[in-house]
Amino acid sequence: METAIAILNSPQTVTSKFIQLQGVLDPDGDVEFQGIRLDAESIAQQICQANEGDPESLEWLGVVEGDHVLTSLAEVTGLRFAAQADYQLERWRAQADALIVTVTSEASREGVDLSSLRSERLESAALLGPQASGPDDAELQRLRFLIALRKAAGLSGLAEDWFLEDVRAVLRARFEGSLPNRFALALTPAEDENEIREAVANEARRLAAESSSALKDPAFALLSKPGSPRDRSFFSLGGPDPRRPFAHRLERFAQAVQAAVRAVSEAADDDLGSLLAAREVLAYAEWRHSVVRASSVASELYDRNEASQVRAKQAAKRADQAKKRRRARQAQSDLVRGIDASVEALKEKFASTTASITIGEPLPEPTLAAAESRLAKAVERGSVAEKWLADAHDDERWYISQLGQSQLPTLQAWIEDAHDSAVKEQARARGEQQEAAREQSEASRHLRDVLAARERFLAGVRDVVETNELRRTREMEMRRAAAAAQERERQIQRQIVEEERARRATAEAQRKHTNEKRSARNRVAKVTITKLISELLNLPAAAPFWRRRALSSRRAEIMAQLREAQAEIAMLLGSDRERPHPRLVLSPLDRYLGEVRKRADYGLFVKLPAGTDGLLRGAEADGLNIGEFVVVEIVEIPLAKPVVLRRLRS
Repeated sequence: METAIAILNSPQTVTSKFIQLQGVLDPDGDVEFQGIRLDAESIAQQICQANEGDPESLEWLGVVEGDHVLTSLAEVTGLRFAAQADYQLERWRAQADALIVTVTSEASREGVDLSSLRSERLESAALLGPQASGPDDAELQRLRFLIALRKAAGLSGLAEDWFLEDVRAVLRARFEGSLPNRFALALTPAEDENEIREAVANEARRLAAESSSALKDPAFALLSKPGSPRDRSFFSLGGPDPRRPFAHRLERFAQAVQAAVRAVSEAADDDLGSLLAAREVLAYAEWRHSVVRASSVASELYDRNEASQVRAKQAAKRADQAKKRRRARQAQSDLVRGIDASVEALKEKFASTTASITIGEPLPEPTLAAAESRLAKAVERGSVAEKWLADAHDDERWYISQLGQSQLPTLQAWIEDAHDSAVKEQARARGEQQEAAREQSEASRHLRDVLAARERFLAGVRDVVETNELRRTREMEMRRAAAAAQERERQIQRQIVEEERARRATAEAQRKHTNEKRSARNRVAKVTITKLISELLNLPAAAPFWRRRALSSRRAEIMAQLREAQAEIAMLLGSDRERPHPRLVLSPLDRYLGEVRKRADYGLFVKLPAGTDGLLRGAEADGLNIGEFVVVEIVEIPLAKPVVLRRLRS
């Protein structure tokens, strides 16, 4: 009992205390752990069940290894091989963990935020969903194509950190999967396990040799270029990440492979932990290598498929253009067939008139040029179809070279479908070659027909053309003679116009000169008239009888002088465009001696100088008779109306 108490008070683990207490309290009984006996048969059964995938057996073996149950069992039973096995398991785990830590790196040391990276990848995948759209739909289609390949390669659930923390967890999990085998090897005597350990070592060395050569693959060379198409489309859904340039990824990949290869070369056959961990590292590297190669092949496959679609669209466009050329050729063929009828119609038209006619060719030079152009395009179409067939052949050869190379079934299926499409594309290219050859033959025959028809037309209308040319020459001479006569007539008319212009200019100058002289004479006459009118108005109306005769004589003399002075006032001459008007001679407030010429209901018309009449209205006309003389003053000179007068009395 004292021994049991000492065990309980010792600093050992709970598991170790539990195993030792079983040996102390029941020396003859079976030692158990978690209800399973710790004997060779039970442990072998757990190893077999764990190898078959039983999670409880695998978990039980993991606890046995982690709590050093075998060492405690050796202390109780004295079985040295159990302690040796526990030592081996611990040593192998330490070797494996050291290598896994060596080949992987902390994300924080690389400047990478894995949580942010995963979040960005999820957002990018959502943006690239079926309903997504953007400025470059072709690039979106390319990304969706490569995302499908990612899923087929098993990348959809694993962060592509290239030997960062996620890969470290994967490598440790895969190493844990070899725990049953490690238990079996640790518990097997050394002389019986050499063959197994050699097989493990050989497998690791084979992978090391293959992985060393994989680093020289051209697909990895693409990854060393930042911003390469693979960087943008396959490995980085959200686009190039400046925090994780692919040069760094490739460097980590190379360092991990080199560390694993070095560990294999330095490990002995007994260093099972290093060998198993290196095998897992190199297996992961080989898988990653296959994915990189698949990415390169998939990108090339996508590019070739895109080029094939472009070629198909161009072929369809060329077929439509060929149909248009065929319709144009048929229309011209109708003209060729009707060339004889055109010749007869032209002859009848020429015979029905004595004038020249317009002779239009039914097949002019542009028609010939169009026929030559159609032939050239048919030849060009044949050359393009030949190039199309060569490209399709090249695609087929490439697809054949890739068949069976990829380990991804989905990519293989795509390559097989693309190969079938390339074969069909070759058939379409050959069909276009045949169509181009047929079109070329028809275009050549049509060109010959056009040339022959033009020669036949020119020969048939040669006489008509010659005679028509004579008519056209005669008509041109007649038109030139008529034009010359018209020019002479125009010159005569221009001469007449110039003479009339000169005559009018002379008349205008004379008119102005005459008007200037008349205006001067009118001014002198008006001064004289003003004086005489004033003197006449100032004569007394009544006088002694002995002065009456003298006054009467003087009044008669003044009136005679007034009539003589007013006769000097003449109307100015008007121009061809302007009629003379009293305003040009008479002015308001002018005073004249006028003779009553006519009576009207609205007044008396009084004769004024320069052949003008004025009008006295109302009381101004009272007491006057026709033929009498009266002194008047001009009040207003309206347009198109008589001059308004006012009577002046002595």
